Amino acid sequence: MAVHPLVLKALAAAATDKRTWKFLAVLIVALLTPAIFLTICVVMIFSSAETTSYSVIEYCFTDTALPQNMPEEEQTAIENMRLWLSELEEEMTEYEETDSLDESLVKAVFYCTHISYEVQYDADGEEIPIDYEAFVLCFEEKSITDLPEISESLSEQFEYINLTANQSSAIQNAYTFIQELEVT
Repeated sequence: MAVHPLVLKALAAAATDKRTWKFLAVLIVALLTPAIFLTICVVMIFSSAETTSYSVIEYCFTDTALPQNMPEEEQTAIENMRLWLSELEEEMTEYEETDSLDESLVKAVFYCTHISYEVQYDADGEEIPIDYEAFVLCFEEKSITDLPEISESLSEQFEYINLTANQSSAIQNAYTFIQELEVT
């Protein structure tokens, strides 16, 4: 089927007309903008989540000053974690001579199980201290490959600890992060 000469003339005229090209460009941009916007949003969400996550762990394991614009709840959680980690390290000093404890592993698991921990109080309103000795004993002669066994031992000792698959993954990431901090 042959194309009528008038249609060919109209197409040729439209192809050389700047207004037609501008219209096509605007149409293409209008169609692609939602996809581009969605892609940018997803990238920003994942990027900021990772940055936030690593910022908190870095603040907990270093003496870096906390930003003034940080939410009060987050500051309190980081300050509590710093205090608890120093108390945990005191408990681990007993095991330094025997070399039977992977301190990075103990810290990583403690961090992941206690970062959202709320202080417990007894009936008299007094704070129930964390049993660091019982916590550390779950790690004697254990390595990161023994995480399922450690998890079972911890959940027997501490009713509020029940490691999920997500926490196990977070522990491995925290473990790597802590080891890198200790090397530098």
